[in-house]
Amino acid sequence: MPLIALASVKGSPGVTTTCFALAAAWPSPRRLVIEADPAGGDLGPWLGLPPAPGLPGLAAAARHDHSSGLAWRHAHELAGGLTLVVGPAGAEQAGACLAALAGNAGTIFAALAAGPETVIADCGRLDPGSPALAIAAHADMTLLMVRPRVSELSHLALRAGGLSRAERGWPCCWSPTPAAGPPRPFTRRRKSPPPSICRCRPAFPPTRVALLTWSATAVT
Repeated sequence: MPLIALASVKGSPGVTTTCFALAAAWPSPRRLVIEADPAGGDLGPWLGLPPAPGLPGLAAAARHDHSSGLAWRHAHELAGGLTLVVGPAGAEQAGACLAALAGNAGTIFAALAAGPETVIADCGRLDPGSPALAIAAHADMTLLMVRPRVSELSHLALRAGGLSRAERGWPCCWSPTPAAGPPRPFTRRRKSPPPSICRCRPAFPPTRVALLTWSATAVT
C-alpha cells in the first residue's frame, strides 16, 4: 500500500487538516498517520492525546529496530481503523526527532511502503534542508499544497522543481480553491490549465495538479 507525504512550501494551506481527513476517508482497513512536521505537531493537542506514544519514542527505537511494525507500536489507536503517531509540539524536539529518523529513513519508510497498510505523513513545510525531506524522498507520492495565490504559486514553482530534480518521489500539487464544484484533475496533456496554476506551470511541469474545493467555514 502507498506511503503518501503531504507538505507545503509557503504559508499554512491546511496540510495537517487535509492529511488527517485524507487518512480518515481512505478506503483501507488500517491507516497510519505520522505527524512529521519540523515546526511541531498539532494533532495531539487537537485530539487531547498524550505525547507518548509518539514520534520521540519512534525516533529512539529506530536506532535499533527497522521493522515495518515499529511505527505502529508508537502510535495511538483511534476510531475507525485510524492510527496516529503524534509529533511533539515544540519545533526543537520535533526537528531533532526527524533528524534522528532521517538516518534510518531508507529502511524504516521503505518497510512501511512495502506493507499492506496505507501510511500518510504530514511533513509540514518542505524548506531546503528540512529533516522531513527524508520521508518525502521515500514516499510513493508527495502532495504539495498551496492556496491559489500568486505568491504561494511562485514558491511552489521554484520549490517543486527542485524536489523533482532531486528525484524526491513524484511531486503532485493540490491547490485549495474557494470555487464551487468537485475537484478538477489536470494533466500536462490538457490544453488549457486552470488559471490558478498558469504562473507556475512553465517552471514546474508536475505529474498532476488538482483544484480542491476549500471553505474557511468547513473546518470547525
